[in-house]
Amino acid sequence: MTPMGGLAKRMPRLEEALATQGRDRSDILVAPRIATQGVPDQGAVEAWAAAGADQLIIGTTSPDLADIRAGLAHVASLSGAG
Repeated sequence: MTPMGGLAKRMPRLEEALATQGRDRSDILVAPRIATQGVPDQGAVEAWAAAGADQLIIGTTSPDLADIRAGLAHVASLSGAG
């Protein structure tokens, strides 16, 4: 799973690497995998975007189906899909 600070730290280097190839950020999609707990509220979603994420891949390690469903419902409520 990707920490928000790690993504923000790596973005300048990524942008430099893209520029050396004649590309820019609009040419790629940055979608880190994070835990459900990484998005406790809409503010966290906005902070991930500010760090450089275009989309978030939400992961879970729980074997409990109820926990997975609760996590998905939470993320859906933040996206407006729930």
